[in-house]
Amino acid sequence: MPIILPLCIIYGALRGAVQMVERVVNQMMADVTTDSVDKHTQHSFDNPTY
Repeated sequence: MPIILPLCIIYGALRGAVQMVERVVNQMMADVTTDSVDKHTQHSFDNPTY
């Protein structure tokens, strides 16, 4: 028990960190590859939409 518990805690922390990084990378990729109309709207004096 004194050896297994710390190993499980460390494993869980590392696994959680890896999963968080994967989610962040997946969200970044989704945001970059999404073709949104709002992202392509250009603001100018002729188009006062802002």
